[in-house]
Amino acid sequence: MAKNSRTKNFAQKSLDGFSLLELVLAISIFAIGSIVAGNLIIDANTSTRVDLDKAEAVQIAREGIEAVTSIRDSATNASTTDATAFATPFSSCVPGPCGLASGAGGYGWVFSGTASDTVDVKFHRSLTITLNPASAPFTSASMAMVTSTVTWTSARNVPDSVSLTTILTNWRLARPTGM
Repeated sequence: MAKNSRTKNFAQKSLDGFSLLELVLAISIFAIGSIVAGNLIIDANTSTRVDLDKAEAVQIAREGIEAVTSIRDSATNASTTDATAFATPFSSCVPGPCGLASGAGGYGWVFSGTASDTVDVKFHRSLTITLNPASAPFTSASMAMVTSTVTWTSARNVPDSVSLTTILTNWRLARPTGM
């Protein structure tokens, strides 16, 4: 009989359920875990938006440099090999900064006459052109350093920017030997 009563006591204890303290502890652990998981998801989403914005800003800055290259190449004096005529297409942007606008009929690019242009409401692009820059690896009368800077407010409400720089030359000029 003693064995039966011990078995019955053990079975009765396992059916009693959780105490109030165990229940509160379990709910607390679940709540803390849920809050941590939620914060991780929100932070991952914000980081993804920040990275996407930065990638888009780099693309907009590249587009700015390509637009300046296009303006240089499509200028009315593009067929000239005169080194002094190289600066003519940039005259409305030097000393800078300047923005971009679509050309006549939406074809090509022109300098907008403003300090920057707005792309996709959120991004602001500014171009700075320095003719015959002293900081270039070599100097030439037909050289321009172009810096395209894009600024925006990130998903974390912090100002952010990207700058790309390139050097454009008058590629129609014959290069002296040894360069």
